[in-house]
Amino acid sequence: SLVTQKVSELGSKSAALPELRESLSETHAGVKLLETRELGAKQKREHAQELRDTINSLQTEYDQLGRDTSSSKEKLSLLASGDAHCPLCETDLGVEGKERLETKYREEIEAKTAARATTQMSLKNTQTRYLSLVNELKQEEEQISREMDRARTQLASLEKDVNSARQAEEMLAIEQGKLSRVQMRLSANEYARPEQELMGKLTVEIETVGYDKSKHQAVRASLSELGFYETRKRQLDDTEIRIQAERQSLSQILDSIKELLGQQQTFE
Repeated sequence: SLVTQKVSELGSKSAALPELRESLSETHAGVKLLETRELGAKQKREHAQELRDTINSLQTEYDQLGRDTSSSKEKLSLLASGDAHCPLCETDLGVEGKERLETKYREEIEAKTAARATTQMSLKNTQTRYLSLVNELKQEEEQISREMDRARTQLASLEKDVNSARQAEEMLAIEQGKLSRVQMRLSANEYARPEQELMGKLTVEIETVGYDKSKHQAVRASLSELGFYETRKRQLDDTEIRIQAERQSLSQILDSIKELLGQQQTFE
């Protein structure tokens, strides 16, 4: 019946609910893991920005040390090429004062050159770390994005399937109740009451008139045989009508021939 078929369909659909719920739970867990990875990638992005700021600072420091070193070298060159006067303010330094100032400039040049080399090394190391982190971060973010898109699509599909299976489960309980009531009515013969009552009356009437099934079938066979002969008689009647029509047509043709012959004799 339709109720039984519907119960079977709903049962098959609702039976998948436990597995769908498990898959949904696993997908939720996968999304949570991806969100954790996204947070880690965000922290790496912040660290990359810190490295970028450090690079800018080191580059500024490196450039400034270069300018300072060049300035000290220019001062030392001016001092070496002149007499015992200060190359900036023209103050008389004397021989010892000039030597002290030359020593000072040389020490400044040596210290700033060493500092610039250290800064350059730090700058290169930081740049290497920054580029490596950026490349790693790019691949990681792209992978997380792809996996998150797939997970969210799968999550939406599973949630739809779970809702559908849950509705099927609810409908199954309703349809099973209907089926149970129908089966109870069938067991108690509580169905088609008007038809059952009519059938009972007809049964009583048949028994009252003494209905004989074998005689009924014999009469039906006789009527069928009479029907055959009635058909044959109708065919004979139709044939006789056609013969009379043809005879009438032949008579008209003969009359026409006689008339033509008479006209011919007249002309002769």
